[in-house]
Amino acid sequence: MEAKMTRVKIDKTDSYFIAEYGRMFFDGELYKPKPDAEKEIEVKLKILEDL
Repeated sequence: MEAKMTRVKIDKTDSYFIAEYGRMFFDGELYKPKPDAEKEIEVKLKILEDL
C-alpha cells in the first residue's frame, strides 16, 4: 500500500489492497464455502459422535 503512495485509510481501500496482495502472491485454489447440506450433515455426525 505504501508503494502505491496512498494515505487514505478506509475499509474499502484496505480491502482492495489486501485483495491485490492476495492475487499477486497466492497461487492456490480459492476458498469455497461448504454447501448448507454438507454443514448440516457434519453437525449431525458430530452430535452422534458425542452421544
